[in-house]
Amino acid sequence: MQKAIEELKRCLANSLKQFSFDDIQKIEVSDLQYRALFDLWNKGQLSAFSSSSCELFTRLVVANALVSYQPSGKGELYWEEFSTFFSTRRYADVYEAISNFLRESHHNRRLHNVKLGRLRKALPSINEIRLDTTYSELYKALLSAFHAPYSKTASFAVKMFGYARRVITAEFVMFPFSIPIPLDSRIKCLTPLSSAQPRKTFPIKQAIGFWQDVAQLANLPALHIDSVLWNIDRLKHLPLDGALRSKLLRLDETLNAIGKATQK
Repeated sequence: MQKAIEELKRCLANSLKQFSFDDIQKIEVSDLQYRALFDLWNKGQLSAFSSSSCELFTRLVVANALVSYQPSGKGELYWEEFSTFFSTRRYADVYEAISNFLRESHHNRRLHNVKLGRLRKALPSINEIRLDTTYSELYKALLSAFHAPYSKTASFAVKMFGYARRVITAEFVMFPFSIPIPLDSRIKCLTPLSSAQPRKTFPIKQAIGFWQDVAQLANLPALHIDSVLWNIDRLKHLPLDGALRSKLLRLDETLNAIGKATQK
């Protein structure tokens, strides 16, 4: 079984290795979650923020990322809803802002008390975010706030912070290899494991190790891999340039093969 997993790892890394960083940038700026942030920041919606707009914008994005798990609708629709909500409202306090947003959200209706409690734990770290905060600094601060060795939402929050900072500065700063992929249900389904285990005991450490190995073999940090995997089903149906489309279709074939292997 381990030999088969190593072969799947190599196949996946080879499919991902074909993407240049120019390809990754094209994929990420087309991400509907990125587009929602871009619209909020660039299309005359800065009236929603105080004079320290850069910091408040990034802090709101990170806070929303931390409460975005188990949504009631598609993730991209939730971030569009976030963009629309804050385009017409002014807040200085991040907790108040997200709390009010969740009360009106149509795409995030579940577990509000639990999510807001989690957000409250992270608030000291969120309120320290600056435009020059590094990805590693933010990830470590969130893990410390949650007293956890790994956090799916912390990884996702770093990714969305990267998107928010890119929206503001128009600069692409690569994510570090040290931050693991957010292990959501999509990624779990694509993670071959050495033994079948019930969902409640999903081996997180083993899964993180698999994707970290893939990242190293592909020379592509795990958070960028997540962006590609998140967008592939949508992008493969769009009229892209031939080279990028071919790369996406090859990766899609590899993912389908891995999906079949993990279901055996």
